[in-house]
Amino acid sequence: MCKMTSIQKIYISLVLILIGFTNLVYAQKSSIVSGYLGKRAMIEYNSYLSPITLDSRIKGNPFTHNINFHYILKRRLQAGLSYENYSFRDEGANRFRDENHSLNGNSIGLNLDWYRKGLLAPVGLYFRFGIKYLFGNYSEFTEEVIFTFPVSTVVTESNEGKYNHFAYGFEYGIRRIFYDKVVFNVGGSVGDVVGLGIVSPEGYKTILGGYYSIRFHVGVGVLLF
Repeated sequence: MCKMTSIQKIYISLVLILIGFTNLVYAQKSSIVSGYLGKRAMIEYNSYLSPITLDSRIKGNPFTHNINFHYILKRRLQAGLSYENYSFRDEGANRFRDENHSLNGNSIGLNLDWYRKGLLAPVGLYFRFGIKYLFGNYSEFTEEVIFTFPVSTVVTESNEGKYNHFAYGFEYGIRRIFYDKVVFNVGGSVGDVVGLGIVSPEGYKTILGGYYSIRFHVGVGVLLF
């Protein structure tokens, strides 16, 4: 049996998400949904920040870029497709050990947003459940000095490869609309990356799991149609 490549897994995941999103849209086709000023679609950019990226050992841009396309299904319910890009580098060193971990990745996901009773999507307080497919590359390098009297030995290890994980999360936020078109969004989220394990021997897993455990975001969007 042929083993699927990472690219094939990405394509399959994207197709499944698109099929699920399409089914949600057409399942609501007969419903009367006005949306804000009759508009049901919105595109939104969000910048996410996690406390782990503020650690002095984490180098590079601490923000993650996120693009969402939303479509209103009911008065208080909307679905969305998301794409995210991130890049982190962890540098830790002391007198006897130098350790570096880096990862570059992307994610595709599906979100469902529920708004508080009495509100009209996409305005006001909302609660979100989302799933993501994370994929990318990582590299790790360790250099350690081991003392064995009367000499010392320098041991180096390096490792690199690709990763694929699923993540889920819960988000709470608020949206406001200005000039009947521009959408402002702010909030926070908690989540987990599936399959990392309790104790993670690979440094990239520690960064990835820590980043998606808690995040805060601010964003801006535009009502389309």
